Amino acid sequence: MQDALENEFPVPWETEAAFTRMLLVNAAPNGKCTFHRPDLWHTVNLGVGKTFVGGAVSVLEKAFPGRNRALRYAQLNSDYSAFCRSNHLQKYLTKIDARTFNISASEEPTGTWNKASVTSNMCRFLEHLCATYKEQILALDDDRTKFIDTLPCIQMYTIFLRCEYAFKVFSG
Repeated sequence: MQDALENEFPVPWETEAAFTRMLLVNAAPNGKCTFHRPDLWHTVNLGVGKTFVGGAVSVLEKAFPGRNRALRYAQLNSDYSAFCRSNHLQKYLTKIDARTFNISASEEPTGTWNKASVTSNMCRFLEHLCATYKEQILALDDDRTKFIDTLPCIQMYTIFLRCEYAFKVFSG
């Protein structure tokens, strides 16, 4: 900042960024320029949502039926398929395993998918899992489960996902 003042360089906020210089044009002939609108659907689903679901599954993993990780994820995969069928959701993922949530000793868990609708489905599925395996989750005796099991985060997230397009709150 001091160099900018001494040498009379423009400070960053005085120069218009490409973000607003290269405005999007609507579809009309000689269409009007419009400002870029952030896409909250994809920002949340492919950012915070994937990390939330991956972390939640890594915490709750031992509550699912099965003696080892492979059996627990086989059950989770079966539950996810049944959940998608019963709720008429597009499944998108052919198989759910530890790699789906990037669960390993060396990295932070996060979703490995690249479709925003999968995060939406996974949050709804996580809500279903918390209700289905409530006793097993309580038996884990892990302080982190209270942030997942009480459901306010999941409920707020799914409410956002269900209302965002229906009410066009964020799309202008």
